[in-house]
Amino acid sequence: MEEIKNFETFYAVAIEPSLASFRQTEKEVRQWKTAAMLAAIVFVLSAFASVAGIASVNFNSVWIGAAALLIISTYKFYRKENSLVDDYKERVVKTIIEYLGAGLEYKPDLTIPQREYVQSGLYRRNYDYYEGDDLIKGAYKGVSFHCSELHTKRDDYMPRNNIATIFKGLFFAAAVNARYTGGTYIWLKGHEQLGASIADEEYRLLPFPSTRHIQTGNTVFDDIYTVYTTNPTEARAIVNEGLQNDLLKFRQQVKRNVTFSVVMGKCYAAIPVKENLFEVPEDLGSKEEIKKHFFTVLLVLSIINQLNLKKLV
Repeated sequence: MEEIKNFETFYAVAIEPSLASFRQTEKEVRQWKTAAMLAAIVFVLSAFASVAGIASVNFNSVWIGAAALLIISTYKFYRKENSLVDDYKERVVKTIIEYLGAGLEYKPDLTIPQREYVQSGLYRRNYDYYEGDDLIKGAYKGVSFHCSELHTKRDDYMPRNNIATIFKGLFFAAAVNARYTGGTYIWLKGHEQLGASIADEEYRLLPFPSTRHIQTGNTVFDDIYTVYTTNPTEARAIVNEGLQNDLLKFRQQVKRNVTFSVVMGKCYAAIPVKENLFEVPEDLGSKEEIKKHFFTVLLVLSIINQLNLKKLV
């Protein structure tokens, strides 16, 4: 694919030819869904009529046949739908990833390990639900990394019972220099992941080492971010003027509240995103939806490029 230079050409050459088969599978999914819905209606009405004896016709054979059709059509619907999702991710998402980052691996059913999410210290609220998928891993420009979509949630009992999102978006981890044995955490100012007291119910915080707050001397940076660390000397080497400026520019470029940490030889970045990533769109022929996948992969690679992670390796 060396001749492909932009999204439009990439789409025409690598993606558009696959859409016809997707549309056929999508049509079959809709047909089996419709069959299941009709079978369910017939089953309920005929079973009710048979039990209530509201008609002279014996409805036993009708509701039994409807039940059989409901089971078969539901099975076929889910099987076809799962096949469509798997095929789409293999032939569209994986193709995009391999084009933009040669040698990268794509594991649609895997996510970032929980231990890395906890170790990063970027979102320290204790969670009840940990969900994610679409893991991308490999090496890009000399940096070994992996990332995935991630959604952490907790049961919120006060003031009402609901599920509260802690983090939803893209979570990134990369191996850097092993000499960074401490922990340096760059949080948004006003959203430091520290409890006000031992009894702080707002956070119900995950375990965390003792840290110190450091000022960078960059007033623009310090107005947006707060840096805490277990090792001030190490932190000043990591959060130097270059990283400060890179992080500010990257945040402005992606228009997201990016947070960043370097902990025990690994760096982490979390980028909040409300939308689900790499999902099958309702309109399989939508070029704009596929373009979103394209730019999501570029976002992953831009973490390495724009933050100059090569300097930390």
